[in-house]
Amino acid sequence: MKNFCFYDFLFFFINFISFFSFFYLLKFLNFFRKILFFLNESKKEVSKIIWPSLIESIQITFVVLCLSFSISFFIYILDKILSYFIYFIINLRL
Repeated sequence: MKNFCFYDFLFFFINFISFFSFFYLLKFLNFFRKILFFLNESKKEVSKIIWPSLIESIQITFVVLCLSFSISFFIYILDKILSYFIYFIINLRL
């Protein structure tokens, strides 16, 4: 029966590490391949998009801004009316 020395252990350890390093490398390459596939598919999908023109973008922006201001003004008025109503209820003396 052979006695194991430090060099045998070192040899075993290096082989063990290299074996799993190889699988880790394959896993990393597979991950890299998936990233490249995703980027390629994304590029294809972006090329299918019909982008709006400058005029359409300006018009849509204007509509969004007008709606935002009008809704915020409506909420402001509603808040003032309700706060006045609550203030009136709280300060009501019976």
